[in-house]
Amino acid sequence: MTATVFAGGRFGRIAISCDGNFHDRDDINSSGWELAIFAQAGRAQDVVYFGYADHYWESDGSMESDMSTSVAQAASDWDYDASVLHDTHTDPTAAVGALAAEINKSTASNPLTVIEAGPAELIGLALVVFMILALAEFMPTL
Repeated sequence: MTATVFAGGRFGRIAISCDGNFHDRDDINSSGWELAIFAQAGRAQDVVYFGYADHYWESDGSMESDMSTSVAQAASDWDYDASVLHDTHTDPTAAVGALAAEINKSTASNPLTVIEAGPAELIGLALVVFMILALAEFMPTL
């Protein structure tokens, strides 16, 4: 297997979707670690979307609060742009829109890798929004 290096010597943009607000607490710490790993690898600027609390239909208030704190602290520690952070439970519409927008920017020379570390529903919704927008662009009478 070979990896393709794109413009600027990078491997493309990164979108990460994770949970952490329901069921298990391991994601609360792992999300901070994910942000740290990408930053230490010199890829923080390539993370264009970080959605967390992806059990947007159900939540545990204490876990969601801890998750928000973990993500915000790691983002601050590693100098992430706060605009890439999306609490999907608090605002699933904005999270879906942000991920769909990043998918829409993708080209062969500007690829997006989506990392699923939680439920796939939000990624699926973003793909649906992207497809609707793409169809509307090519078939404006829809």
